[in-house]
Amino acid sequence: MSGHSAGSIVELSRRKSCYHDQDQLLKAFVDCSGYTAKEVAVEALDWRYEQYSNAPKRAFDLQRLGYLEQLDGKVCRQTGKLAHTYRTTDKGVEHLRKQGISIAPLPFVPENLSVPDPVGSVCASEGKKRLSEIRELLWGGNGKS
Repeated sequence: MSGHSAGSIVELSRRKSCYHDQDQLLKAFVDCSGYTAKEVAVEALDWRYEQYSNAPKRAFDLQRLGYLEQLDGKVCRQTGKLAHTYRTTDKGVEHLRKQGISIAPLPFVPENLSVPDPVGSVCASEGKKRLSEIRELLWGGNGKS
């Protein structure tokens, strides 16, 4: 025996699992900036049950470490509730590299350059189209808006 009690061995395995989950979540936020923790857990990592329910806790831990930056709140696609969104910080990317987790380099965008969000643009135009269809059904083209 190595001198560890059963309780300390269980605690060590839990900690390693926690850190592994944190690193997985952090890596997923590199590709899924602006998502909620539960959106990343389900949509990017296919987490279920305990991992899924612990995703917001892991995101909060990563934020306290300075690896994630909290963005605006939005309605989560997984829960239907208002939740925080996050993005990975430079410190978080550096942490992943130190852990030996490979990530694709992000393209350089000068700070003064505005880059349109293609997903947001598509969603916005699709939303406007649907809204006009609903108005057409409700008012039958009476010119009401």
